[in-house]
Amino acid sequence: MSMLNRTLTVDPGFNTGIAYWVGDKHPITQLIREPAKRKVIKIEPQRLAYMFRKFEAILKVYSDNVDVCYIEGVQLWGYDLKSMASAKRGDLFALAYLVGGYTAICQRNSIDVKLIYPAGNKKKEQVAWKGQLNARMLARRLFRINDTVYPEHIREAVGMGFSVLGEL
Repeated sequence: MSMLNRTLTVDPGFNTGIAYWVGDKHPITQLIREPAKRKVIKIEPQRLAYMFRKFEAILKVYSDNVDVCYIEGVQLWGYDLKSMASAKRGDLFALAYLVGGYTAICQRNSIDVKLIYPAGNKKKEQVAWKGQLNARMLARRLFRINDTVYPEHIREAVGMGFSVLGEL
C-alpha cells in the first residue's frame, strides 16, 4: 500500500477534522472546535474568523512539511432532505465560506489545494471519497486498514486520505 506524505486532509465545518500524513497509515490528527460558548461568538463573520485563526495556527506548525491539502468541497444533494435542510438553514453557505477561507490560507502558505467531494463529480481530477458510506461503515473500513477508531470529523479527514490512495 502506498502512503500519503507531506499531505493534509481536511473535513471542514465548525468542528473541522484535520489529518496530517507523514508517509504511514497513522496520520497525526487534530480537531478544531468552534468556541464552547457560541453565544459569545455567534455572529457569522466572527465565527469564521475564529475558525480561520485556528486553522492557520495548525497550518503554521506543518506548512514547511506540507505540499498538498485535500479539502472536502461543498455539494448540494438535490434529493437528499438533510442536504436541502442544511442549505435552507444557511449551514451549507457557512461551510462554503470555511472551504474558501481554508483554501486561501493554504494558498497563502504555498500549499497546493485539491477539493474532494463526498459523492464525486464527473470531472476526472475530482475524487469521490465516500459515496454513500455512513459513519459506521466508514469507521469499520478505517479500522480494517489501520486498527484505529477515530471520532467524528477526524474519521472523515482520515477517510479522505485513504480514499485518495484508493484504499477506502
